[in-house]
Amino acid sequence: MARSEADHSAAIAAVERAYPDRTLQGLLRRHARNRGDKPAVTFQGETWTYRELVEKMDKVAGALRAGGLNAGDRILYYGKNNAEFAALWGGAAVAGVVLIPVNWRLALAEIVEIGLDAGVRALFVDPEYAKHEAELRQQLPLVHTVIHCDAAGLNGFAEWMGRAKPFAGDPAAEGDNSAVGLQLYTSGTTGRAKGVLLTHDTLFWQRAASEVHGMACDFQQPDDVLLVSLTISHVGGLVTFARAFFSGLNEALGVEPEPVFLQLEPEFRKALTVGRAHVA
Repeated sequence: MARSEADHSAAIAAVERAYPDRTLQGLLRRHARNRGDKPAVTFQGETWTYRELVEKMDKVAGALRAGGLNAGDRILYYGKNNAEFAALWGGAAVAGVVLIPVNWRLALAEIVEIGLDAGVRALFVDPEYAKHEAELRQQLPLVHTVIHCDAAGLNGFAEWMGRAKPFAGDPAAEGDNSAVGLQLYTSGTTGRAKGVLLTHDTLFWQRAASEVHGMACDFQQPDDVLLVSLTISHVGGLVTFARAFFSGLNEALGVEPEPVFLQLEPEFRKALTVGRAHVA
């Protein structure tokens, strides 16, 4: 039965009261307080709990600020799915920096065009695509930092993050649900790719709308596992990624779809058979 307008408004108000801070970082901190030892991200055999993810998030925020990046600055992620992306997204949100994930299948000229349009100041690149670093630096004049994700060494993500002091955010900006949480680019099929600003509220309500409309989302149980193999450079993968974090689930990341389904870990196969795991 369809809800009345009054019931619909009341349901929205109830969700807003329950989640006054609907930012990505605010929800991750909430999970760290309430279920800090529960798994948040699983990737290639390694799992981070919610407490560990928040610690990494604040270290990333500190590293971004120490590197001269301020609120409103843009950074670009060029790579496939990995755990570092979760810490980078959360850390960027804490620092007020806007993250732009780009499709790794794009031609380099298309990535450069996006970087120029957004005015990106730092690049986070998978080692697989590090061969393009020199050309990206040459064509993106505002870029002053390039970090290699999932790589060792001075420019590796872990080393870069490990050198920083944690930054827990600007108290004046804490809980700003209207702040930009991501900047995605359209496919550019009929013209140049265009940047689309997604606020934290926009991302949150992708998940919370099911509560408002009285639809029980079947992957919102606290011990559920969500396998995400959709690319995080696409809104489909990112919204799924965000829904899992907003619900406090264990996000099991696959690098890309086909290898994931061929190499599902035994425990995940078991979870699938008993209905406690979900695939996107």
